Amino acid sequence: MYYFHQTSGTNESRTATRYGSDMVDAVNLLALNLPGSAVIQQGDELAAADTILEWATATGCWPIRGYPAAAPFPWDDSPTAGFTKGQPWLPLAPNYRYANAKAEFANDFSHVGVLRVAAALRKSPAFGPHVEIKRLNGAVAILRWGSAGSLLLISNLAKEPTEVQPSRIPGIPAEMTVATSSTGSSFSVASHIVMEKSLKLAPGETVLLAGGPRHCGGPGPVDKIANKLSEGWQKINKYFSNS
Repeated sequence: MYYFHQTSGTNESRTATRYGSDMVDAVNLLALNLPGSAVIQQGDELAAADTILEWATATGCWPIRGYPAAAPFPWDDSPTAGFTKGQPWLPLAPNYRYANAKAEFANDFSHVGVLRVAAALRKSPAFGPHVEIKRLNGAVAILRWGSAGSLLLISNLAKEPTEVQPSRIPGIPAEMTVATSSTGSSFSVASHIVMEKSLKLAPGETVLLAGGPRHCGGPGPVDKIANKLSEGWQKINKYFSNS
């Protein structure tokens, strides 16, 4: 089965308008870490919002009917957002002054900066072929494992703060490093997190952790059966030794 994850549809609201700007990094990172292909709809990497059609003043005819998500792409914070030297066919998004390519690409801790790190990790040895998805209270956890390392994404999709215990996921490394986190997150990049400790996440807060390979040790079903047989034979031998 082939999986395909797209942050926004062509004719539907952009993520920032649909869920709020606090959820932009969560949606982008989920798309990049779930199994399958990821498509980041143009503008979602910037947290660009939909336009407000009631602001439209252009009277020209266009091949397609205008819709809010078709707001001109904001390249910079100039009066026309660097999209055109004339009048854009639709009004600019209301947040284009700060949610634009020039501002976002210049800041390593912006939505684009978070996306860059997550996209690069898809090509790293830590991005394993196996995926495990778990719900941890109001958060969702995605573990990529089966390679030289492992990645753990934890995202609070609830509308209220939540607390999670990463160690509920069997076999994860004892300590992992913050590769990236959502803008405004309390988790600092490159800090080390002990998995036995509880993590507190605000609504929409998302953290991507990198660590060593998943440890799949411990007795499996075959080992347990073998141990029981061994214990049985030991009891039989002890019985006949004493008789």
